[in-house]
Amino acid sequence: TKKNTKTESSKNSENQKNYVRSASYELRKPSVLDELHAMSGQSNKKTKESFRRHPPTSRSRSRSWSRPYRQRSRSPQSQNYHHHQYRQRSRSRSGSPPTPRQTHWIPVTPCTIQEDVQVERVSTMMVTIKAKGEFSFRDNPGCMVKITKWTGKDSVSNIDVAPQIVSLTDSSYVCIEVSNPNPEKTISLHKYDKIACLSILSAPAPSGLFSSLNCSPDRYQTVEKRWFKVTAVVLHKKGSLDRIRIQPGKTLKVVGTVIGPLKKHVGKDVLITELDGADQFPIQSQISRICDNEKIGINVTNRGGHTLVIEKSGQAIACLSVWARVRVEEGQR
Repeated sequence: TKKNTKTESSKNSENQKNYVRSASYELRKPSVLDELHAMSGQSNKKTKESFRRHPPTSRSRSRSWSRPYRQRSRSPQSQNYHHHQYRQRSRSRSGSPPTPRQTHWIPVTPCTIQEDVQVERVSTMMVTIKAKGEFSFRDNPGCMVKITKWTGKDSVSNIDVAPQIVSLTDSSYVCIEVSNPNPEKTISLHKYDKIACLSILSAPAPSGLFSSLNCSPDRYQTVEKRWFKVTAVVLHKKGSLDRIRIQPGKTLKVVGTVIGPLKKHVGKDVLITELDGADQFPIQSQISRICDNEKIGINVTNRGGHTLVIEKSGQAIACLSVWARVRVEEGQR
């Protein structure tokens, strides 16, 4: 037992000595470069000299290298440039309105067939269509429009309507070509089926209409470009008031509702004119802009000697027109 006790005590003393050695070694632990120089036989003096000539890469060294880089990227000159460029870009976005597209086709109204027809297998035929709803062909005689297949609500899936350009006349009807591509069965079209869509080639309104306050909307109309009557503006019964009162000599902005596919074109400048026979709602021709939620503002002036009372009963109060190219060239079809 005494021998075992001595053996254990000697082992503990050796472990303590090894621990002290390892701790002191950690304090003065040579780097990898020291060991390489020692293996090559160089003295400590040469090792120190080589350290001075080629200092090792460390974390502090990488920080010293990264700091000038940040200073260079944040120099006053570059900072002013980027800030100035950002201010110019943000100012141009907020100060000027978005540039409209030159010309583009916009849908106006669906068209319905006016009789029951049978389209034979793999054949084409001419059918008569009429605009549905508030739109009328007779409001735009001589204008060229594009007819395509109607793909909206209540569309007919089996029939084909190739894109085609037609000229409107004083009549309420237009003839178009339809086809049946099915080689196995005949297609039946029923009266008032929505088979076609009428589109116009819209263009930006002339800038002179906005620069001059007393400029007539008809001033810039030509044979190729003019105002195209599209739809009506309706005065719905919304809000707490069921009627609008305008005192003599006063002007009030009345908010109406745009109906038809054109209501989706928010931000578009359109022409507002007086409806035929709408003596109870006297307005002057004016340029207005379609707003969100299908709304549009119309200035109404009471030029009479009595208070003007306008009932809000869902009636049409004005006509809406779009500046369009009414002569379509071959490359624009």
